[in-house]
Amino acid sequence: MLHRILRQQATNTARSKRHGILHSASALGRAAVRQQNVSLSTAVGGGGGSPDVAVQLDYYMSLQFAGVACALVDDIYRSKGIQTLHFLPTCPVGHEAARVRAFQNDNPGTSATLGSVEQNIFVPTLRADPSLNVTAVAAMFRRSPLCVASLAPLKEGDAIGAHEDTVELLSRIFPKQNVVASPRGTKNTDLLNGTYQGIQAYTTTEVPALHRLMSGRGMDPKDLRFQVLEDVGAAEDHDSGTSPKLGYSQMIFAADEALQTADRREAARAFLDAT
Repeated sequence: MLHRILRQQATNTARSKRHGILHSASALGRAAVRQQNVSLSTAVGGGGGSPDVAVQLDYYMSLQFAGVACALVDDIYRSKGIQTLHFLPTCPVGHEAARVRAFQNDNPGTSATLGSVEQNIFVPTLRADPSLNVTAVAAMFRRSPLCVASLAPLKEGDAIGAHEDTVELLSRIFPKQNVVASPRGTKNTDLLNGTYQGIQAYTTTEVPALHRLMSGRGMDPKDLRFQVLEDVGAAEDHDSGTSPKLGYSQMIFAADEALQTADRREAARAFLDAT
């Protein structure tokens, strides 16, 4: 009897997870369109003046922002009391905090201006310019999704294409490979075309995209290898002996004004709760 109950619970859990994944995937497409419209229109919810909350994402709408996507298409932000929500255009790497500060300065009536960024970008940026006056308020991941994807085990001297802000980190983790800065927009095809033997990737975005690309090219997606960086030291084909600790990777930060009064804190908290 207990076995049947546990099996039914497992089945229900699997169905729930499957439904959640499908809903998130569907929401991403609709949210990307809505986000584009929001960026061009001023704010969700209409009305003049400053939005209740403004958001600077550090990447295009993708699986890592599934919470944002679902909250957008399901009107969860509105249900939490956020009547107007503005998305700022995607900006160059490292400019997120400056964009948040500039928007809050230009729109003092906005209750909370928030942004997303990786901690290895946020910390040195704020240290270099404390006048940005921004504070980390939440973590998006308990564990970093950063990985290196390849089609075969990496050999000494192999080239790894990486984002310009991650070359130094990957060079320390993969000292026997040649880590170079590479274009973000073509890195998936660069890997499949053999331009690089490995590329910086994220398990939440590029890995699923590579699986689809490989299927479309008649390649077996099972041939894709991806090494999560925090597991590198434990890999059989890596002899570093140590695993890097990357922390929680992406974080949500806010202009300090969002933390100064109860109503502003409530606006920031509403965004985080909905997301």
